[in-house]
Amino acid sequence: MGTGKTALEGFDIEELELALSAAGIGVWRWMLDSDEIVWSSEVYEIYGLALDEFDGKLSTYQSYFHPDDAPRSAANIQQALATKSQDFTNEHRIIRKDGAIRWVRGKGRVLLDEAGAPIGMTGTVMDGTDVHGVGGVPEAARAARKGDVEGAPVPAAPQADECHGHVAA
Repeated sequence: MGTGKTALEGFDIEELELALSAAGIGVWRWMLDSDEIVWSSEVYEIYGLALDEFDGKLSTYQSYFHPDDAPRSAANIQQALATKSQDFTNEHRIIRKDGAIRWVRGKGRVLLDEAGAPIGMTGTVMDGTDVHGVGGVPEAARAARKGDVEGAPVPAAPQADECHGHVAA
């Protein structure tokens, strides 16, 4: 017979952090009223940033999106908020400051206030580059990050059927 507890009731925060770290999964939260994004240390690792290199703003977060994926990912965030999504997934490429292109997969939920209005989002992120088989081409990535994508050999954006209609993290 079971103990009547949910799986998380028997864990303390340190155990949960250890498990997430071991799996390479980062945790994030974005609050709409303050436009503040908070990342766990694993998210900084995925994005290739030191703890003091991210200001916690949505616009800064979106600046890491690969230019071919940015419009779709930004639209997906707005769609998730508009539909008050309780289960969304977004896979897109980022360009790290070292120029590496990485695929990330975010999963999360829209946070609602007592009246049911969106107040933020929370979820997880992991590096999905191994699944997609798309590494980085540093020179092309640096050019793309600077906005100079003409002639740069940057991988094409995924087709709609590859995105499975998922919504952004």
